[in-house]
Amino acid sequence: MEFIRWLGNAADTDRPKLGGKALALDGLIRAGLPVPPGFCLTTAAYRRWVEAGRPEALPPEVAAELRAAVGRLLGSEGAAEFAPMLVVRSSAVAEDAPAASFAGQLLTRLGVLPNQVEDAVLAVWKSTLGEGVQAYRARLGSADLEVAVLVQPVVPAEVAGVVFTADPVSGDPERLVVNAAWGLGEGVVAGLVSPDHWVLAKATGQILEAQVADKELMVVLDPSGGTRQVPTPTHLRDRPTLSPETLGELWRLARLVEQVRGSPQDIEFAAAGGKVYILQARPITVRPAEGWVSEFDSETDPDTVWTAANIQEVLPGLVTPLTWSAMRENLNYAFRKPYLETGTLRDPNRVFVAQFYSRVFLNVSALREVASRALGTSPEAVDEQYLGRTHGPNRPGRIFDFSKIPVYLYTTPKIFSFLRRTPGEVARAEARLRPRLAELRARDLSALGLADLLALREELNREVKEVGAIHISTSSGASVFFESLFQLLRSAFGLEAYALQARLLTGLAELPSARPGLELWELARVAQQDPALCLALLASDPWSEIRRLEGPRAAEFRARLAQFLTKYGHRSVMEAELAAPAWEEDPNAVLGLVKNFTGLPPEAAPDRVAQRQAAERLETTRLIEGRLGPVRRRLFQFLLGQAQLYVVLREQTKSLWMEVTHAVRRIYRELGHRLHGSGILADPQDIYFLTVEEVRELVLGNLTADEARGRIGRRRAEFERNRHVRLPEFFKGRPRPSFAEPPISAAAVLRGIPVSPGVVTGPARVIVDPRLQPEIRPGEILVAPVTDAGWTPLFLVAAGLVVDVGGPLSHGSIVAREYGIPAVVNVKSATGLISTGQTITVDGSRGEVYIHGERTQGL
Repeated sequence: MEFIRWLGNAADTDRPKLGGKALALDGLIRAGLPVPPGFCLTTAAYRRWVEAGRPEALPPEVAAELRAAVGRLLGSEGAAEFAPMLVVRSSAVAEDAPAASFAGQLLTRLGVLPNQVEDAVLAVWKSTLGEGVQAYRARLGSADLEVAVLVQPVVPAEVAGVVFTADPVSGDPERLVVNAAWGLGEGVVAGLVSPDHWVLAKATGQILEAQVADKELMVVLDPSGGTRQVPTPTHLRDRPTLSPETLGELWRLARLVEQVRGSPQDIEFAAAGGKVYILQARPITVRPAEGWVSEFDSETDPDTVWTAANIQEVLPGLVTPLTWSAMRENLNYAFRKPYLETGTLRDPNRVFVAQFYSRVFLNVSALREVASRALGTSPEAVDEQYLGRTHGPNRPGRIFDFSKIPVYLYTTPKIFSFLRRTPGEVARAEARLRPRLAELRARDLSALGLADLLALREELNREVKEVGAIHISTSSGASVFFESLFQLLRSAFGLEAYALQARLLTGLAELPSARPGLELWELARVAQQDPALCLALLASDPWSEIRRLEGPRAAEFRARLAQFLTKYGHRSVMEAELAAPAWEEDPNAVLGLVKNFTGLPPEAAPDRVAQRQAAERLETTRLIEGRLGPVRRRLFQFLLGQAQLYVVLREQTKSLWMEVTHAVRRIYRELGHRLHGSGILADPQDIYFLTVEEVRELVLGNLTADEARGRIGRRRAEFERNRHVRLPEFFKGRPRPSFAEPPISAAAVLRGIPVSPGVVTGPARVIVDPRLQPEIRPGEILVAPVTDAGWTPLFLVAAGLVVDVGGPLSHGSIVAREYGIPAVVNVKSATGLISTGQTITVDGSRGEVYIHGERTQGL
C-alpha cells in the first residue's frame, strides 16, 4: 500500500511519514508494550489531497486504501476485545513552537463509526487550514505542516487516565504519579472530572500517597458515534478506580515506556477486561540539579531587588533567546538615557533589566535610587508603583527629603527642561517614523537579499532603542506628575485622594490604548446587521468563514478589519516577544474580541463610555478646584494637565515602540524562512533559539549549521524546563527556582492597589491568555495574571478588573480608568484563588476583592 503503514511494522525510511504520535506508538509496539493495533495514513496521503486542491472528498486512491485498511483492522485477530469504533487523530510531523503549540488545534475524533472514517480524516486534514494554525505557522515561522492520521480501535475503557513517570509538580524523577477516572480518558485529559490520584515510589512501586475523588461524571462512548458525559453510578463515585494489582501493572508498564523512550513520559492509558493499554506517550520535563543556572541568566548583586511588575506587561512569561538578546541592551539604554540626562542616574553602566530562567525582571533598587534624586517622587512611590507596598492609610506622605536639597538643586532644572522637551521629541519621532513604517508595511521582504535584511534590521534596531528611551521618558514623566498630583490631593482630601486621582485621569479622548476598542465596536455593529457574519463569528475558525462570505456587509466588514489591522496589527499579547503573534498575523484573535461586542447594548458603546467618563472627570475637576485655595488651585491645574498629558504620551510611545519592534519581527520571520529553505535550519522557528549575533554569523557563514543546531537543541530543552519553573514576583539577588506552585492563602478578602474607583459584584471570568480564551460575557469581572494591549478590548465588556500584578500606571490600570470599570491590581494570587463563575466583589476605591462562598469549578 502506498499510503498506509501499520504500527509496529514501519521501516526506518517510513519514520518521517508517520508524525510524532504514531512514531512513538510504533516504537512501543516494537518493544512489546500493550498498544492497541492500528495504522497510519501517511503524510503522502495528505500531500496528495493538498496537490488535488484540498477537495471535499478523499482522493480516490487514498480512499480505497483507507477503506481496505479499516476493514482489515476491524476484522483482525483480537479485534473483538475493542469497541467496534475507531479513534482518528492527527500525527503531525512539526507540532511544537517556541511561544505556543499546535497541540489542541489539530482535531482528534473519538468514537468514529467505520462508515465515518473518511469524513473524520478530512476533518483532521481541514483542521490544518484553521486560521489559528495558519497564524501560528506565520508568526512563529513554522515549517509547513506534514500531517499523518492515526487510526486505532477504541478501547472500551472501564477506567482511564494518565501516568507521569516524574512528578509533574515538583519535577521529582523518583515519584511516579497516576490520575484515573471511570470511563474514557477524555474526562481526565480535558479536566472534566476530578480524578483519583496516587503517587508511587518509582524504584519500588510502593504507594506513597492516595486520594480518592468524588467522581460525579464519566465520559462514555455514544452508540451513534462520538462520546457523551453521563452521571457516574452512585456506587462508583467514591470508589477507587484502580486496584493495587492494576496500579502495580501500571507501575511496571510506565517504567518500561520510560526505558524505551529514553526520558520521563506523560502516558495516557486505558484499562478494560483486566488488561491495561498504552494509548499515547510524550516526553515531560524533569527538574534539573540544585544550583542550576539558566544559560542567559544575568549577574546580580545579592542586595538588588528585582520585580516582574510592569516589565512583564511587555514581556510576560518566557522570552526566547533571540528576543532577550535583542531587547537586553535596548532596554538598559532606554532607562539610562533619560536618567543620565536629568542627573538622576550617576552610574552610566547601571543595569535596569535582567533575565532569570527565561523571564525578564526590573531593577527596583535602581529605580528607587533614581527616584531619591528627583523632586516630586520618592522611593516609596516606586515601591507602590512596582511592588504594591505602602498603599493605603500607612503610605508615607513625604516626597521632599531635606537632606537632598543640594541634589534637588542640581537635578530639578534638568528634569523640568527635559520634561518640557519630551512632548516635542514624541512629535518628531512620530513624524520621522510614520512614513517609514508605512513604507515597510508595504515592502515585500522576500525581495531583499540577506545582507539587505541584516542592514534593515540594524537600522530598525537603532529606532527601537531611541523610541524605547522616549517611552521611558514619558513613563517617568507620568510617574512624577502622577505622584505629585496624588500628594497634593492627599494633603487636601486624605484617603479620598486615590479615588479622586483616578477620576481625574479618565475620559482622555486621545488615549491611544483605548482606540482599538472603539474600532472593534464598529466592526461588531457591522456584523450585527448580517446574520451570516454573526454566525461566522461563532465558528471555531471565524476568519476562514468570513473570507468566504459574499454580499456588501461581508465586504464592508473585511475592509474595516483590514483598516483596523493596518493601524493596530502590531499590537498583541506578549507584544515585545519576537516569536509571539501580532494581531495582523492572527485575525482570529481580533475576531474573538469582536464577538464579545455583538451582544452589548448601545449604551456600552466606547464613545458613550468616553463621554460619561469625560463628564465625570470635568465634574471632579470642578469639585476639587472649588475646595482649593488660589495657590494650590493653580498648582493643581498645572499638575493635572501634565499628568493627563504624560499618561497619553506614555501610551502613545508604547504603541510606537511596539510598532517598530513588529517591523523587526517581520525581518526575523523572513530570515527564518530563508535559513530553513536553504537547509541551514531544520525549521524556521529555530531562529528564536539563536541570539541576534548568532543569526548574523549564521547568515554570513561564520557559524556552521551543525553548531547552530547544537545550540538550538540545547536551548529548546532548557526553554521547556524553564516553562515549569516558578519564581516569586519580587526578590533580592538571584531567585531560587521552584518547580512547585507557591502556597496560596485561601483568604476571603484579597488586597491590592486601587487603580479605578467603584464597587461591583458579579461572576468572575478567569482568563490566562485571551488568544486562547477570548470570551467574556457582560457583567463578568475579568481576573487576569497580567494585562497588555492584547487584553484591553476585553475591558469594554468586563464589569470590573482584577490583576495579579501591576501598578497605578500599568497599561491595564490606565485603560480601566478610561472605561470606568472598578479595578484592583497587584493582587498577587487572584488567578489561583478565584474560579470562573464564582461571585466576587471588586472595590476599586479601597483596593479589595471579596470572594463569596466556596470556590467553584471553572465553567
